[in-house]
Amino acid sequence: LENLKAGKGNTHAFWDRVIFGKIRALLGGKLEFVLTGSAPIAPDVLQFLRVCFCCRVTEGWGATETTSLGIGTAKDEYRAGRVGSPMHGLEIRLADVPDMNYMASDKPCPRGELLIRGAAVFAGYLKDPKKTAEAILEGGWLATGDIARINEDGTLSIIDRKKNIFKLSQGEYVAPEALENTYGKDSNILQIFVHGDSLQSTLVGVVVPDPEAFVPWARKVAKDDGASLESLCRNEAVNAAVVKRLADHGRKAKLQGYEILRAIKIDHRPFDVETNGIFTPTMKLRRNIAADYYRADIDAMYARINGGPSP
Repeated sequence: LENLKAGKGNTHAFWDRVIFGKIRALLGGKLEFVLTGSAPIAPDVLQFLRVCFCCRVTEGWGATETTSLGIGTAKDEYRAGRVGSPMHGLEIRLADVPDMNYMASDKPCPRGELLIRGAAVFAGYLKDPKKTAEAILEGGWLATGDIARINEDGTLSIIDRKKNIFKLSQGEYVAPEALENTYGKDSNILQIFVHGDSLQSTLVGVVVPDPEAFVPWARKVAKDDGASLESLCRNEAVNAAVVKRLADHGRKAKLQGYEILRAIKIDHRPFDVETNGIFTPTMKLRRNIAADYYRADIDAMYARINGGPSP
């Protein structure tokens, strides 16, 4: 790991012979190259595999519309979290996404929606000119829907997704709006934010309860007839009961297992436009703002789910 950090490669004369060569032997002993894509890989996992496999393990970005691989890391790139630079014959550029506060003019690293063009980019969707026009912009640029950052060394990192859809670590796609509509039908729920991380396999959420329905129900769960809304939101027994209630609601709605919320934060303060900026003036949820606002809670929930210490 120290060699990787120093840019000296992923081999070690002593430890490879004593330990990691045995792991390489389990893979046949001739493994030369591994490519990871489809969904992001956690940096610590990537570095661990680079050490264990004693070979080149690289990240890449691509899509069906770019004939698979479109961006890849260089042979001597040993830092995690970078997908590299464009493959031969491809160009990239960034488009501003002001609603998500990503701008190509950001300093020191430009950020925005990744656009790509070149001979490997497809001509369009079969018999679907409308969808083709949405995907391929003027000048032949393919709008990928991925938010990228151009690092100071010229490499790219994928940092977000423009559309309200994301992929979990096991490769499952999740449409959070649909889940929010499903969970929001619970009478106890006033507002809900469903969050997923491409480095995690489960979903978490933030729930704003409807006081009229929630308080009487939660007081029975907490066995405290005089408890306030704020104290009920902090009550662990109430939190666990809400998680179970939402899980039951989700199963009745025939949601998939990975669409069931595994942990929630109950907040007595509603999402709004001015106080926390989570809603737009047209009352649409700003996911990136909500994720930033509840970042500490989200990290703590995933730490509990994964059995690690809370941050």
